[in-house]
Amino acid sequence: MVYENIAPARFQAELVDGKRPPEYKRDGFFVFSDLHEDEYTLKITGERLQPAILDVAIPGPSTIPDGTSPENEVAPKPVFLDSRGDNELIVIVRSAEDVGGNNGGRRINFDPMILAREIRAGALVVSNDLPLDPVSRLAVSLEVGRVSSARVENADGLDQGSIVRIIRDNSIRMKFDPYYSFASPITRVVGKVVSLQNPAAPLAGARVRVTKINDTDLTTNDVHGVEIFTGVDVNGNTVVLGVEKDISTLTNEKGDYNLYFSNETIASLKITDQTLANLESEGVPEDVRTKLGSLKDQLFRGHERFLAALRETLGGTDARKHGPLIQELAESFIRNLSLDATLEGYVVESKTESINTGQRKVIDFELAEA
Repeated sequence: MVYENIAPARFQAELVDGKRPPEYKRDGFFVFSDLHEDEYTLKITGERLQPAILDVAIPGPSTIPDGTSPENEVAPKPVFLDSRGDNELIVIVRSAEDVGGNNGGRRINFDPMILAREIRAGALVVSNDLPLDPVSRLAVSLEVGRVSSARVENADGLDQGSIVRIIRDNSIRMKFDPYYSFASPITRVVGKVVSLQNPAAPLAGARVRVTKINDTDLTTNDVHGVEIFTGVDVNGNTVVLGVEKDISTLTNEKGDYNLYFSNETIASLKITDQTLANLESEGVPEDVRTKLGSLKDQLFRGHERFLAALRETLGGTDARKHGPLIQELAESFIRNLSLDATLEGYVVESKTESINTGQRKVIDFELAEA
């Protein structure tokens, strides 16, 4: 979510069934040295982080094309781990146009996003609508803050509807665990999975996964080997939800899980005529509703922008007093979520619940033995 490097003191990396610890370096790097050719399972754990498990294949030495003897063996190159789709900006192109001048390229426009860490010029840009040769790259760096467009070299195939991956670097993105305290409100679903026959027994390792948003099935899009999931917002627009780890999670040893959406597009809020009518029914004063009318039908990308608009329009006192109710009644990207809880040996349980943007929702599951 924050895309910042994790200090070595905050995480541990280990090879399952291996005895050799890694050497930790600065800025979240770690190295396992002198590994034999084999397949390994890497487990990464950390303070207030969900565990990450990756399968890693270490190749053996190779020979030069005309060599068959040991002296011709070439040591394998280091294996740099990454979880593709993790450290990327993934967007849907809303419009695109050619850019003139010496550098040329094509500018793509997408829904406004808040970038927590810059993506430098030269970053690889991947889409099913782009050739792999020549490669496409980011022509101008994307700075920290609000971004809604990018200039891409060798991007003739990009147009409205293209799903684009702008790859910052090769990294493994860790997700926060159920007990992490977020600095600002985000859309969050938490809960516990237990046995139906014995509710006191938590079920560890159960997968909780989003299957629908706003009563519409998620769509899987294979973008050059990475599964990107998209959904439909309340206005019928297709929006990016992320990769598998953004729509699913596993329960810990206490049966707790944590799903959250930090995507600015997902956290969109809008005041509508229905919002104002509902506020009147709830007894919100007319002068407050009249002021809110100036914000009607404006789309606010993100919870913080919405609250800032309320403070500017209503003043600090009324914004604090009525803000939570206004947010609850505003139209949001997510009206409801459908989730499945699954675990081997148990019957799948599905639930559909209403969701409020920027708030915490508790959804518990009781799984029956199969």
